[in-house]
Amino acid sequence: MKLDILIPVLLGRRILVFWVFFIVAAFGTALNFWIPRQFSGTASLLVDTKTANFGLLSSIGEATDQRFLREQVALISSYSMALKVVESLGLDKSTEARLMVAAKEDTGESGNGVTLKRWLATALQKKIQVRTSSDSNVVEVEFTSTDPRLAVTVANTFVQAYTKTVAENQSNSSKRQNQFVQRQLADLREGISNVEKNIYDLQQREDYLAIGDRFDTETKRLRDLGVRLISAQPTMDPALTQLRIEYEAQKTKVADINILLANLKVQQSNLEAMRRSHDLALQHFWQESLTQHPDAFTVVILRAAEVTDAPTLPKLWINLPLCFLIGGILGIAAALLAEFFDRRIRTETDANDVLRLPVLASVIL
Repeated sequence: MKLDILIPVLLGRRILVFWVFFIVAAFGTALNFWIPRQFSGTASLLVDTKTANFGLLSSIGEATDQRFLREQVALISSYSMALKVVESLGLDKSTEARLMVAAKEDTGESGNGVTLKRWLATALQKKIQVRTSSDSNVVEVEFTSTDPRLAVTVANTFVQAYTKTVAENQSNSSKRQNQFVQRQLADLREGISNVEKNIYDLQQREDYLAIGDRFDTETKRLRDLGVRLISAQPTMDPALTQLRIEYEAQKTKVADINILLANLKVQQSNLEAMRRSHDLALQHFWQESLTQHPDAFTVVILRAAEVTDAPTLPKLWINLPLCFLIGGILGIAAALLAEFFDRRIRTETDANDVLRLPVLASVIL
């Protein structure tokens, strides 16, 4: 519709336009003032994932960082975290706090104890919002309530519960790793003690210092018997049989000494290897004790939630102009609709279009 036709229609239907605009604007304004004020408490924390060992490639590391942040967001807004907040604040013991937190939340449960904790934790979980951006490691925790102090308290308690949980998990992980290393060290010490005992027993059964001399002596005697045996074979001396018996006995004695020396050598090699393993494990234990765990990360609270008098909802500076705009649009639409069903002649152009007759004169009233 052209402007020269629209303006006369709106002027002619100005009373209808006014009442539609007034009713819509008044209803929207009243609704905005009738809705309970909602206050938000927002706390910010920094999750420094660069201290964790996520890999060497930057592209893979960035993707892992974002996945790790999503996992932390899910942890903060989880039911278990909400349950910790309920227990920390003692909301299950306060009827007033329960009504403020669970406003307009109908779960159909009216029990107490564990049931009430679960009910309150579910209500908190529905009202908590955790946000993070794709280009930073800052996480915002926001809680909305009709009580500004309760909103701030719950938001800060969520952050405190999360940081405490992270510290406990890292401490437990470090304890488990230390216990594993200590068990390894204990096993190595026990093995070293057993090997040392075996070596000592062998040395006590045999004269360890004289074994080398005995081995040389018995080996020399074995060679002498071998030479005599070779010399006696062509003569078919009757003493050849006795010589062979002595040779075999001497051969067995030398073999026994060889086995003893080999056993001692193996035991000493095992002892040295176990001592090296013990020293390496002990060095690794002290390094882990002095340095940060490779999978650890740092959580820093950047800003705690603070009480504010400005409500988050409803947003009057947006809603009221929007009510006036919608009222004006509906007023114009009502005027055009009325004109469509009840067409009136307001200008010379309307007379030509409707009556199909030429206008001879016009009178301005």
